Amino acid sequence: MDITVEIGTEEQQRAITHEVSVLQHILNQIGLTDLICAVWIPNDFDAKVNQLQMSSDYTAERGHLAIAKHVINDRGHHLIFSQVLFMEGQDIYTRMQTYFHELFHVFYSDKFSPFPKTPMSNAIYYQAIYTLFDEYAVNRTSLRLVKNLCPEISMLYRQSLRSQVHGHLCDVINPRYYQLLRNELADYRTRRDYMSFAKQTRNCIDEVMKSLVYFFSIIDETPNLKRFEPFLARSHFYGDSAVALINHFRDKHNADDFDLSDGLELMKEYIKLFGFYFEEDDHGTRCVLL
Repeated sequence: MDITVEIGTEEQQRAITHEVSVLQHILNQIGLTDLICAVWIPNDFDAKVNQLQMSSDYTAERGHLAIAKHVINDRGHHLIFSQVLFMEGQDIYTRMQTYFHELFHVFYSDKFSPFPKTPMSNAIYYQAIYTLFDEYAVNRTSLRLVKNLCPEISMLYRQSLRSQVHGHLCDVINPRYYQLLRNELADYRTRRDYMSFAKQTRNCIDEVMKSLVYFFSIIDETPNLKRFEPFLARSHFYGDSAVALINHFRDKHNADDFDLSDGLELMKEYIKLFGFYFEEDDHGTRCVLL
């Protein structure tokens, strides 16, 4: 695994290289020595990502700032980490969580079986449940690794975990997302333009769903933060179906089981919290409003 550090003095670069090499140690322990071909800490995060994935329009600013990215190309798997990780407000513990998070995205990617692409409605649900469970499992694993490797964590890291939980909670209960979705659903009832509806709501729905699984992945590994859970009752996107889906993720993660086919109905019910669902009819796949 090559490690390239483009920031800092020579002494700082050596220290960062040594710190990041923990990833190779983890890979050696799990018997996947060559899983990652290169790790980058570049001067220009966006430019490095664009270079490696041969694109020109990637940007780390997507409503929130991305500080890590996994890219796969003909050389193999690359992990790119932003220099933001080495600025004020970060320490070795917060960085370790990010390192492990990206590493286990790669590790878990081979554990998911290909899912049926037809009918399209089921494919949509499969893609959603795979994506959400991946985030849940990856985040829990990264948190547990930090806890196991660093029994004495810093106050800054404790504060970071609280801030993460609070931030994800705020996204799930954010009334702006609910109002945006209500407006777009009303527009869709009139215009029946699904492509416009999907374009306008995709980021909002994605943010709420991922924030929910991030929230629970953290409190499931950090019991003292469960005190934030009752505030979810303020969300229009949280109910029995969300609870059932999270419980399913817990069971699957604890059993190290990546076959999510038995959770498809749970995913369908959860989607309904957003005011619609997908089904098949004689004309193909359609989006049904509730």
